[in-house]
Amino acid sequence: IYLAGRGERTVKLAGELADGLLISNMCALGFSGRIVEAMRASGRAAGRASPGQAVQYMPAAVSADSAVARASAKRAIGEMLPRFWALGQKLDSAKEALLAGSEISETDFAAVSSRIRNGEDPALVLDDRYAVAFSLSGTIEQCLALARRYKAAGIDELALTFSGADAAEQIAALGAALRSAK
Repeated sequence: IYLAGRGERTVKLAGELADGLLISNMCALGFSGRIVEAMRASGRAAGRASPGQAVQYMPAAVSADSAVARASAKRAIGEMLPRFWALGQKLDSAKEALLAGSEISETDFAAVSSRIRNGEDPALVLDDRYAVAFSLSGTIEQCLALARRYKAAGIDELALTFSGADAAEQIAALGAALRSAK
């Protein structure tokens, strides 16, 4: 049983009672690493032998041209960002998930959220900070490097969503690269 959430109480319960934690889209690496450690600390405090698994959801885009991959990732992020920003205005944990470790200010989030809601193309509105913070995107090498950073932060699995006509090819390329990297 995995719990999905990012709030303090859910993270604590995941460590004490569940097999792991599902971390939502739009949670920056700095935030995710911190809540994984909190989950595992609560598990240790409860006397659990297993530290609990952590799964991070995020959009993915792979291309030989990192700009093409990042544009695709920005569009996927743009579909989610206005809703997640609105939620962040109501829940502190949702806002913290966006801000912690993203190097993006509240002012920047508010501005791009408004522009996207008004119909502007997220690939043009969002700069690369958003793609880096909230997706696994770029060349194969860039994606593998970012996946290693998630692993170092305590994330056990990445649940990736691919889009576009070449999604199957992207999945195959990343899968082949992961297999050869082992």
